[in-house]
Formats: sequence, C-alpha cells, structure tokens
Amino acid sequence: MSDGGTLPVTFDVASLRSRLRPKEALFVAHHLGGMSALDAVRAAGYVARTDGAAKAKGWKLLHANPRVKAAIDEAKAELARRNDFSMDRAMQQLRQDRQFAIETRNATAAVRATELMSKMSGHLDERPLLNLAPFQIIVEGL
Repeated sequence: MSDGGTLPVTFDVASLRSRLRPKEALFVAHHLGGMSALDAVRAAGYVARTDGAAKAKGWKLLHANPRVKAAIDEAKAELARRNDFSMDRAMQQLRQDRQFAIETRNATAAVRATELMSKMSGHLDERPLLNLAPFQIIVEGL
C-alpha cells in the first residue's frame, strides 16, 4: 500500500478521465493509490465538512456509483491478472503459512491465517454487531 500521496507507476489515469467525471476519476486514482475512501474524497476535491460526511460520500462512490465501482473492479482485476494472483493462490499460500505457524508453534500466526482464510471464504463478517448493551425501559405511571 502506498503512503497515500503517490499513485502506482502503471496506473492509467487518462483512461479513467475518459470514462468518469473529473472528481470521480481523481477519487478512483487516489483510492487505488492506497488512500482510504475518506482521504480520497477530500483529495479529489469533494466538499465534506465533517469526517462523517466524507465517509458517507466515499461509501456512495464505492457502492452506489456504478461508474466508480466498475472502474475500481476493472483496475483490481487487471492488477490480479498482471500479478498472476487469484483467490485460490492466496488461499493456498495461507494454508502453507498456517501449517508453518503450527509447526513452529506460533499460535498468533496460525490463528491469523485461519482468520484470513475464514474471511476469504465468506465465513467471517467483520461488520459490527448491534450494540447489545443493557438498557432500561421506563414506563411512567406503573
């Protein structure tokens, strides 16, 4: 991942500009360059008065804007193709890493490999659960 200030050398910003609006193209370029959605929103020149507004705009661009989503998906697919990287290959590497961690008695690394394998196979969802903190219902008059 980059420091957020530079873009990958092989990234074709010109092709983005031909398919996207100017701010969308900048958002995609910065996000693919390693910036968080929040930082990419600001770097692209979108006006967001709060971090919450910037996060919301970033989410909309990533999930509700079909042009932006397609551009990011295409760039990721091209990167995977160029680097001969696939989910199968990643899973195979994680299996090897987990086995090595077990053999070297590194429990932390073994658990981490298992966690990543679970995420990749769709068995582990990191979305926060509902806040199930204790609460009290007060009904007046009873």
